[in-house]
Amino acid sequence: ERKLLINMQKTKIFLPEEPFEYLGYEIQNKTLRIAKRNCNKMKQKIRLKLNKKLTQNIQRKKIDEKQLLFETIRLLFPGDKMPDHVMWLRYFLLTNDIQQLKKIDDFIENRVRLVFFGKKRTKHLSMLPLKLMRLYNYVSLSKIYFDISNGRKAFSDYVRFFVQK
Repeated sequence: ERKLLINMQKTKIFLPEEPFEYLGYEIQNKTLRIAKRNCNKMKQKIRLKLNKKLTQNIQRKKIDEKQLLFETIRLLFPGDKMPDHVMWLRYFLLTNDIQQLKKIDDFIENRVRLVFFGKKRTKHLSMLPLKLMRLYNYVSLSKIYFDISNGRKAFSDYVRFFVQK
């Protein structure tokens, strides 16, 4: 009647209980999750930053283990700008599935282990304790999400924390 054209590639009719993607989120019933392709893109960025070949150059300098860990963490958390994965989280703060963020945290920690020990898993996961990583300004995405969603901190507090002038 109004002579509007519908783009059939962009338009989808579905049942309310069916999941669908919109603006990078996967929406199903009352669950708002980050779409898988967006999680995979972030993992790929982390892989590029923490690859073995890049960090082998650091290891060849014959530095001690604490300095090696500091250099590895600094690849993820540069002191002059916000880390990519924290900026990514800023967009996805509306999610209500914290398990996805915990999986990304595990992925980051495994990549640090891969760089530091040369393998993803060690016999004892505590060989690279989080307390030691936190000494070098490592903050997990799930902690940032928890602090912001519970009103403990604002995102601007983390901006000041990461960007050291």
